[in-house]
Amino acid sequence: MHVGFIGLGRMGFPMAHNLIKAGHTVVAHNRSRGPVERLAELGAIPASSPAEVARSVEILVSCLLTSLDEINQAMSVACSGKAIRVAVLP
Repeated sequence: MHVGFIGLGRMGFPMAHNLIKAGHTVVAHNRSRGPVERLAELGAIPASSPAEVARSVEILVSCLLTSLDEINQAMSVACSGKAIRVAVLP
């Protein structure tokens, strides 16, 4: 399964890494490139934008603290002709 991750912080990075270890294809983006590069060394496919992630995957996960712009950009692409479910956790 192709899974996209936007946000590779304390929660997103380990979740994405676990999916890679389980044999899934992970496409990843983060505002700072360091976490993306580290995850790519573990087998992820780096993406240059949230929109690129959304276009490339079946499931999209975002683990973001404050950047609603990134969520909106990714979701606007992901929603195009697809059914989605959005969950926002406090």
